[in-house]
Amino acid sequence: MKSNPTRNGTKTLVAVALTLANLSCLALDRNWSGGPASYTNAANWTGGVVPGAADVAINNNGTNNPVQINVGNPDWTIGAIQAGGAGSGAFQQNGQQVSILPGLRTIRLGTAAADTGVYTLNDGTLSYTNGMFAVGEIGTGILNVNGGNLTGNGVLAINAGDSQATANATMDGGFEKTGHTWFAQGFYTPDPTIGLPPEGS
Repeated sequence: MKSNPTRNGTKTLVAVALTLANLSCLALDRNWSGGPASYTNAANWTGGVVPGAADVAINNNGTNNPVQINVGNPDWTIGAIQAGGAGSGAFQQNGQQVSILPGLRTIRLGTAAADTGVYTLNDGTLSYTNGMFAVGEIGTGILNVNGGNLTGNGVLAINAGDSQATANATMDGGFEKTGHTWFAQGFYTPDPTIGLPPEGS
């Protein structure tokens, strides 16, 4: 039986197209490198691409250089948002709808000890689903809500800490559970990596 070169060539092209499509669906970290400007400015993002549903939008370029979501911009659907991880950074929402897709840590502010992450909501709607909204992990997190709507059915964690940070198994205020409450890794089932490390580690 003879093979058909045209058919084989077509199969090869289809296979290559499918491979490229699968690679384009992989989540990428997209870092902001510009000054204060609308998130739609592709030139300010890594690779010249505005982050989308499969990407993490990261701003570690200074709190005075916020990524802005302005009135009249398209609504923005994103995989995750992060600020304050390898330098401080900020996001400023002045309108529109920002939707963060489900994930373990959907919004992270202040992920590194010396850095600050800021999210300011002036208007519009910020929506996150089935993930942690962490305001301050081992760095400083600041959430300013001056207007608009914040909606979500995930966890809003203030000073959540990080599973890699060292901590003593103590609790502020004696028996009164004031200040900080400590819990072991595995207690928070959506992300079992966070919490106090195992005893003796």
